[in-house]
Amino acid sequence: MAQPNFRFEEFELNVDSCELRRSGVSLKVERIPMELLLLLLQNSGKLVRREVINEKLWGDGVFIEAEHGINTAINKLRATLRDDSRDPRFIRTVVGRGYCFIAEVKVVHSVERVPEVDAHSLSVSKADAPVGSNGYSSAAHAHALHIEDSPTVVSNTVENGHPEPKIPFSPPPDGQKDAGHVARGKRRHAWLLISALLLLVVAGTAFVLFRQRPERRIPADRILHSVAVLPFRNLAPDSDQDYLVDGMTDQLITQLGKNSSLRVISYGSVMQYKGVQVPMREIAETLDVDAVLEGSFLHNGTQVRITADLIDARNDRHLWAQVYEEGGNDLLTIQESVTNDIVRDVALALGSGVSTSQVRPLNVEARDSYLRGRFLWNKRTPASLEKSVVYYQNAINADPGYAEAYAALGIAYVVLTGYGSDPSSSLAKAQLAAEAALRLGGGEAEAAAEAHTVLGAVKTERDRDWPGAEVEYRRALELDPDQPAGRLLNDSGSRKLDLP
Repeated sequence: MAQPNFRFEEFELNVDSCELRRSGVSLKVERIPMELLLLLLQNSGKLVRREVINEKLWGDGVFIEAEHGINTAINKLRATLRDDSRDPRFIRTVVGRGYCFIAEVKVVHSVERVPEVDAHSLSVSKADAPVGSNGYSSAAHAHALHIEDSPTVVSNTVENGHPEPKIPFSPPPDGQKDAGHVARGKRRHAWLLISALLLLVVAGTAFVLFRQRPERRIPADRILHSVAVLPFRNLAPDSDQDYLVDGMTDQLITQLGKNSSLRVISYGSVMQYKGVQVPMREIAETLDVDAVLEGSFLHNGTQVRITADLIDARNDRHLWAQVYEEGGNDLLTIQESVTNDIVRDVALALGSGVSTSQVRPLNVEARDSYLRGRFLWNKRTPASLEKSVVYYQNAINADPGYAEAYAALGIAYVVLTGYGSDPSSSLAKAQLAAEAALRLGGGEAEAAAEAHTVLGAVKTERDRDWPGAEVEYRRALELDPDQPAGRLLNDSGSRKLDLP
């Protein structure tokens, strides 16, 4: 049974052939965006929740992977439909919940037509059907000819223009029919045997040529193993959301390092390029990376626009780019979703596999306080460090299981000792925070590494336990080889250990 087609504005979707046309012109649409479009059309005017999209398109058990792909599918659909998220004609975003197809949709039921046949052309009985040379009645003739009840005759014309007498046509004797069948059967079997032999020869030749073909190798200059995520630019006229943009950069670095095989440059190393203009090739040479990811963030009213551009820095070749446009004021939810999407696409563009892991549900209040604290801590002034402690404590109060906030709080207390705070009190608080982070499981590897770095600093500055400190620092480096906290602690006065 034919499926109904959907028409909206200048578009028409043929469900049976999975073909989308705009003004009669066929458009290329990938499988996932096509399935998502069909789901939205089938529920036009209704909210389709993100969890429903996950279940319908990817199924149970792959929530994280599916969640990463929803934004990509929506963006590709909007590009195909020439839709604008800021003023949508077709797809409206309900931030944090899902999507709604808002255009008028007409359902067109296609009817399979049966060719009309003249009743006179079917007035042939089975007994009257003409007999072909193979001895069987020819049904094809019955559709095209009107057969009389009298015997079929063949009329021949001689050179003088007078017709020869009509000679009734009758089928050959049974013996002749059987002989013909046998002869034709033998010829058919012979051709089948010859065809099979030819096919074997061709397959064998192809196999030999394939085995002898030199192995294809990816050129060395096309293999990419490392990436630097430059600080994303805040394009808003004010700097109120700088903390959020820097937090997005930090999260991209953390997630890429954790979920891919790429070598990712640490947050502390890339922040030196915030707000400065340096040639891309120079950045890549300084950081010793193959690729660079840069981007921007703009929040204007209720609209958010995030751009990301991945560049092969060795030859200034663009590898991948995407624009994400979302509506709403829930900036952290938008940032979280887009960040996950960017991580997946960048890793795949660089030829790396992408692993997924279950993440803790987003606590917006706790996350916001944590990012504000991280932003202030990076300024590393006495006033900003004191404020960062307050924000970290707010994050912990909002989410007592937030291991990353505990680890960051411990780091802040340790660094404060280098800016005149009471070492005895600050280091005791730092130790309690680090132990809490580890007791909660450490969260991300980076958080666990920070916690061990804090404990190493406590053993160094307060306990003078050099072997114990070295154990903690080595453990931190095992968890996060690009751990920047150790260098920052050394800058604040900690004893430098002989670590590789």
